[in-house]
Amino acid sequence: MPSSLFSQSSRPSSGAVPTPLAPAAPWQHYSQPQQQPNQGSAGSVQPVADSDLLDSDGAADAGLDAADGDDTLDLSLPQDSSPSDNDDPPAAAPSSADPLRAERRRSNQLEKELRKARAQLSRFSEINPDEYARLQDAERKREEFERQVGERERQLNEANLRRVRSVEKERDEARSQVQNLRKERLMERLFSEAEGRVGGDERGTFFDTFVTLCGGHFQLGEVDGRERLLPVDGKGQPLTADGVALSDGDYMEELRCHPVYSFLFQQRSGLYSAAVPETGHEHGGAVNLQTLSTAELYLEAVKGTTPRAAAPRR
Repeated sequence: MPSSLFSQSSRPSSGAVPTPLAPAAPWQHYSQPQQQPNQGSAGSVQPVADSDLLDSDGAADAGLDAADGDDTLDLSLPQDSSPSDNDDPPAAAPSSADPLRAERRRSNQLEKELRKARAQLSRFSEINPDEYARLQDAERKREEFERQVGERERQLNEANLRRVRSVEKERDEARSQVQNLRKERLMERLFSEAEGRVGGDERGTFFDTFVTLCGGHFQLGEVDGRERLLPVDGKGQPLTADGVALSDGDYMEELRCHPVYSFLFQQRSGLYSAAVPETGHEHGGAVNLQTLSTAELYLEAVKGTTPRAAAPRR
């Protein structure tokens, strides 16, 4: 092509008429895709920020397919794009993704609650009002009956508890009476073996006086597998003599020689006359001790142990 131009330009110099030049073909412009730093290709589409924003009708899938197809530029088609279009930064992800997601979740929750309420409403619509009222009345009657049964059970339990306590009290009293009777029987036997005096009147006997005065000196116990009366002191401790527990027989012998309690026993070998030298009144009359009361016997015993004042001189 340059050679032809030079040949044509040289022809006018030779005096020949120059031939006109053919018009030049128009220039064709091809757009060069520019790539900014940290960006993909110009024809690519930014990925969707959140999968929740995709519509369920498949529009997002179609957009992705279209974006995949644009990765290869078709250079055969002219593309007229200004530099300003290529310099624009890609669109940023929408900032409202989180609120939309929360709204979507809230909507789903409300839809679930609505479906649940509709299901309950459909079940309630099948209830007969009369039947419902009857069931409510039956439930109230059942609760009232259970309350009455519970109250009755409580009253019965309290009555049974009072009865049990009363029976236990009667049992303890009966046991105490049995113990007293067994102790009295042993004391009667012991009083008889110690030659206690017999007799008395409707006001009491010598044995009754012995039980009243000396009953607290004995305690029912068990010795060698047998029930015996154990002499005790005022604190309930067994009486001892030289470190050995005192037997009931030995204690009765001490009572026979006691200045107060000796009148309860029949005296042996003039012991009573030694303890009580005078057995008559001050006028010299004989006294029948069997006919004396307990107080009179006590006075007679005290009289024998009390020194008499000397008679005044005339």
